[in-house]
Amino acid sequence: MDKCVKMLIIGFTLFTFTTIQSSLFLPLLFYFFLFFRFSSSHAVD
Repeated sequence: MDKCVKMLIIGFTLFTFTTIQSSLFLPLLFYFFLFFRFSSSHAVD
């Protein structure tokens, strides 16, 4: 029972950490994509 609880806590921690990482990473990727589109369109002009 104690091992099951420990595994559950570890899984929950990993899940929250991954969610925080992705929520931080996705806007950065989006801004980088916008910046790349903006600079490339200016280069074409």
